[in-house]
Amino acid sequence: LDGRLPERVADGDPEVALDERRRRERGHRLLAELDLEKRAVFVMFEVEGLSGREIAQLLDVPLGTVH
Repeated sequence: LDGRLPERVADGDPEVALDERRRRERGHRLLAELDLEKRAVFVMFEVEGLSGREIAQLLDVPLGTVH
């Protein structure tokens, strides 16, 4: 978990590229505000595509804790 969000490729439009960059920067700031466990759950679910059950097993916590 290095705090990086996947980058999307802009379509060559400088305004689109700037908007994408601002979104990534905001995402990085918001992720940095989360405590380590919540950040890990977010990244596993949203970025890595794991299910709640898989995350609960990996973190050795009840499924309800993940939700």
